[in-house]
Parts: sequence; structure tokens; C-alpha cells
Amino acid sequence: MAWGSSRSVLGGNRTISTLGALYVVIATARALFVLTRPASLLTALVDFALVGVPGLVLLFGGYRLPETDIDPDTYLRIFGWCLAGFGGVLVLIELLMLEPGVVVAYPRWSLTFVTALGSAGGFLVGVYDARALTRKRRLEEQRQQLQRQRQALQKRSDQLRRQNERLDNFANLLAHELRSPLAVAQIYLKQTADGDRNAAEEVETALTRIEEMVEVILVIARESDADIDRESVALAEVAEGA
Repeated sequence: MAWGSSRSVLGGNRTISTLGALYVVIATARALFVLTRPASLLTALVDFALVGVPGLVLLFGGYRLPETDIDPDTYLRIFGWCLAGFGGVLVLIELLMLEPGVVVAYPRWSLTFVTALGSAGGFLVGVYDARALTRKRRLEEQRQQLQRQRQALQKRSDQLRRQNERLDNFANLLAHELRSPLAVAQIYLKQTADGDRNAAEEVETALTRIEEMVEVILVIARESDADIDRESVALAEVAEGA
């Protein structure tokens, strides 16, 4: 895991779990305090549920974030939503307490459980937002990957097209080179049957030329050296012979 992702995990999901654990501790302490006074067990359970349940949502939700498919880089974003929920309900309850006709019996406890609810609500909204952002990022990564694959396929297609063009040109050249000695051989073939020595030499030359062309084809097909006779020639003599 990259350093940036590790920092996001440490600064995001663990902070969320720590906030949840704090609310669970406060809820437990509140319930125990209520039980020490002449109050019913139901009152203690209700007080615990008001703060403890949102705290458990934050505690286990933050702990299990790495097990989800959510991008770790979004953990701090989720924590930001928790703070937004915390601050939003805190401002709201403060405004209500400023109203002359509104009386809050237990201001501190009221602030505690509404901020717990706000933080848990912000966490749920943050998880939804982080999932959407993660899905968007992965779709973008898939789109870029498909684009790269498309470019690679296009490049390969262009290479194959150029190879096919070269093969077509080579086939046309080869057909021309083979037709010429075959035509010569066909011309002198009948004369050879009549015992014409010159005609026989021409046919032999044409067949030798065909054999050389076959050897060239084998060299190209096998991509290896073949047994081709090599000898030094004088260009002037070759030109005069042509």
C-alpha cells in the first residue's frame, strides 16, 4: 500500500472508530450513572441507546472500512462528513436553545446525543458519497485502460496492414519473376525436344532462375540463411551480358 493510502487509513477510518469509541464510553458512563440513582433500567438503556448506538455505528463502521471496496483515499472524506453532521446538529441545537420558549432540561446530554446522531448520519452519507466517488474513479480507470487497449489494437492493426501491403507487393514481384523464366522455358521447350542444344541451355537457365527464386522464398519464409552460391562478378560484364 502506498504511503498516501496508509496515511488516509490512519487519519480516516481510525479517527472515525475513535470518535465512535468515545461516544460508546460516554453512553456507558451515562447509563451507569443513571443506575446509581433511583431510576429504572429502561431509562438507563434509553440513554445508552441514544448515544451508544450511533457510537457503535461509528466504531464498527470505521473499523470495517478497509474490508469494503471503498477507495482508502476517501476515508478522510468520510470523516469530513462525520464532522459536518456533528457541526450541523450542534449549530441547530444551539439555535434552538437560544429561542426564548425552548427549555432544554439537560443541555450537555442533549448536545451529546444529537451530535452522536449527527456524526453517525454524516458517516452514512459519507460512505454513500465515497462509494459513488470510488465507482466513478474505477469507471474512469477502466475507460482509460480501454482507451490504451484500443490504441494498442489500432497500432497492431496498422502494423498488420503494412505487413499485408508488403506481402502483396512481394507476391506481385515474385509472380512476375517466376513468369519470366517459365515463359522462356515454354518457348524453348519444343525446340529442346527436337535436339536443339541452345534451346536446352535456355531451358536450363530458366529452370535455374526458378530454383534461385524458390531459394529466396525459403530464405524469407524461414528467416534464416540458405545455401546460396555467392561469387564476385564484374558489373561491366553483367551489364554487357544484359
